Amino acid sequence: MSLSGPVLDHAAAQARVAREAYATAVRCVAGGPAARLPGPQFAVAGMRAACDTMTALLDRTPDTLAAACTAAIFVDEAAERVVAAAERLLAHDPEGAARLVELRRDLRVTPPMSDDRCRELAGKAALGIEFDATPRWL
Repeated sequence: MSLSGPVLDHAAAQARVAREAYATAVRCVAGGPAARLPGPQFAVAGMRAACDTMTALLDRTPDTLAAACTAAIFVDEAAERVVAAAERLLAHDPEGAARLVELRRDLRVTPPMSDDRCRELAGKAALGIEFDATPRWL
């Protein structure tokens, strides 16, 4: 059984968490005084760009393990950035911060393949090295 499906499913779950963190931040900041300041505006714009990019990447990723790992690496890092930005925006909003604690827990669910293994597989594929042809960690 190929791990590409579970790897992409996990990445999609992380992207959903990021989109929910973004939506929570927008809902809590919109209409308030912070919405008129450039810092929150830039943070929200960056979060939206990351969410849109994750969605586009996952929609176009072929069902191969190397491609799934490459997408998962990006999504893992981007989702973390989105949730961290939302946490900074909502640090003084008890309701929003409480929701982000739940989302942070969801973001930490164990992936089907370790980050190191994903990076090794994606790197070897990019370098034209058969994954099982060489020992790990030369």
